[in-house]
Amino acid sequence: MGRTPVKETFNWEEYLKETSSSPAPASCFRQARIPPSNDFKTGMKLEARDPRNSTSVCIATVMGITGIRLRLRLDGSDNTNDFWRLVDSSDIQPVGTCERNGDMLQPPLGFRMNASSWPMFLLRTLSGAEMAPPTAFKKEPPRPPQNSFKPGMKLEAVDKKNPYLICPATVGEVKSDEVFVMFDGWRGAFDYWCKYDSRDIFPVGWCAMTKHSLQPPGNSFCVYVNKQGNCGPHLDRKRMQRLPDHFGPGPVDSVLRQAVQACLDSTYQPLTLLKFLTSRSESKGGEIVEVRTEQGPHYVCLPSASSASFVLRYLESMCQHLQCANLFSSQPFSPYAAASQPGYDRTKSVKEETGEALLINRGTKRFPRDSPPYTTPLSPKLLRTEAHPSEAETLPHEENGLLKEQRFSEESMDSASNSMAPGPPTLRSPSEYRPKASTPYYSASPPPLRRLSTTRHHRQMEAASSTTGPDAQTADRETSGVLGSSPSTWSIEEVMQFVRDADPQTLAPHAELFRKHEIDGRALLLLRSDMVMKYMGLKLGPALKLCYHIERLKQGLR
Repeated sequence: MGRTPVKETFNWEEYLKETSSSPAPASCFRQARIPPSNDFKTGMKLEARDPRNSTSVCIATVMGITGIRLRLRLDGSDNTNDFWRLVDSSDIQPVGTCERNGDMLQPPLGFRMNASSWPMFLLRTLSGAEMAPPTAFKKEPPRPPQNSFKPGMKLEAVDKKNPYLICPATVGEVKSDEVFVMFDGWRGAFDYWCKYDSRDIFPVGWCAMTKHSLQPPGNSFCVYVNKQGNCGPHLDRKRMQRLPDHFGPGPVDSVLRQAVQACLDSTYQPLTLLKFLTSRSESKGGEIVEVRTEQGPHYVCLPSASSASFVLRYLESMCQHLQCANLFSSQPFSPYAAASQPGYDRTKSVKEETGEALLINRGTKRFPRDSPPYTTPLSPKLLRTEAHPSEAETLPHEENGLLKEQRFSEESMDSASNSMAPGPPTLRSPSEYRPKASTPYYSASPPPLRRLSTTRHHRQMEAASSTTGPDAQTADRETSGVLGSSPSTWSIEEVMQFVRDADPQTLAPHAELFRKHEIDGRALLLLRSDMVMKYMGLKLGPALKLCYHIERLKQGLR
């Protein structure tokens, strides 16, 4: 099927005419009218608020620069928790500011070493390091006096699942001091609400003005194949190994067709994918794929892909349906990427499954064609559609607790290690992958792993920005919990659903707190009653009930 040639660059003026829309005035945004200069350099140290615990200020390293945006990593954390800030953000400050204000730098949430080692770790981290000069930090622009956005206005906005991307978007709704951001070409599944003064939304033309790339709808791009990822129960690994390393570069519709057809050709039973494809099929506009069955070939029209982001989301959904790791990315995979754990894991750092342990293979670098090598992965949080696991924008999965405490008790450290201790491997047939809808959250015994591997070389990639301890072994076994996934891989939305289901009367009213504090599955397993009461404000009764259900959940992992 012929496709319209894709333009090399995105032209806002033409796009506004085509869509008969108007841009939101610059006065609506909390952005500098004249963008500040970016005087930071990669490797510089600064102080930054922990995005997962805004009450803590941590030491951070500039890992990358794009336009006037900084990619930051908190020292002592791994590369799955990198985040982005503008050079004029109030969340960053020169090293020494915290001390001058009488405060103390805190270890990042999920700091992997003993709490008592933090002072020496901090000393080693700062010794001989290049500090970002005070002149590099720009004053944050003032907040607009009121919410002046109107539905239908166009803007540029950060893709919170791929925060290195900024995409064309539309104001879908305005409510009080909030704005509903709808990403053009995303079919509404990944839109989000934000404050009208959010630093993640920008006026039309901001990317061009700051020399930041803009991800246009319908952009030509390349999707890479993770041939070392966990293929799950439905894909033939040998066939996957024979696939090309990437599809494209080319029009997004064509790339989507090639990737979907490759999965169809690699399945044991193509009918496995037929239901998924037909439920998202469109009568016109998209490319055609062939589903070969015993009854003969079936032809399915894929939805029209209007952006690279849409293709990535569609492929994520397809991998989830196939119960495999996310096998596609807009960036190349490391040749050292190991097979993913059982279940659906969408992190770019792919986990290696062996019979002896499940080692977290952090930091596998993927070097994109068009974007810098420090771009962050598709979030492992699940999609916000009825047919998929729900999604809330967060940073990727990590081994972490709930909130930063200045002192980590031995009890919490023991709890963390216990909840992530690997179990004995056993063989598993592919049919056992399929979760039963009636299975409760709590599993009395750990399910067996899919296969026994004694020859796979265990690799642990360096992921921390400084001298952190090695990644601990983890037991991300598949329990029959929400959507059949291991609790440690749950997204924030899944954790919230677990809380609601666990006690609809006592705990359900507090479910939103888990979104506010960005508590995913790993954080949930590390919660203690004192932490819940101190940081989340729960009273003793609800806190004890929550911890009771968490303990039951842990028992299913042992």
